[in-house]
Amino acid sequence: MAHETEIPNGAGEMVERILPIDLDDVRERLDQANRRVVAFVRAHPAGCVIGALAFGFAVGRLASRRW
Repeated sequence: MAHETEIPNGAGEMVERILPIDLDDVRERLDQANRRVVAFVRAHPAGCVIGALAFGFAVGRLASRRW
């Protein structure tokens, strides 16, 4: 009895075999993360603005360095 192997029809099937991803699960996790971030920013708006300004200042300083 010969062993039959299935050959993928296209690149999409091949990717699903190698890296099975449930897009609905990914979408749900991203939605949950978004809700948590929005809730945190609404609870701490001043801290988030100060943090964003500090981060932007640090990135600007690093970007403006001359090598």
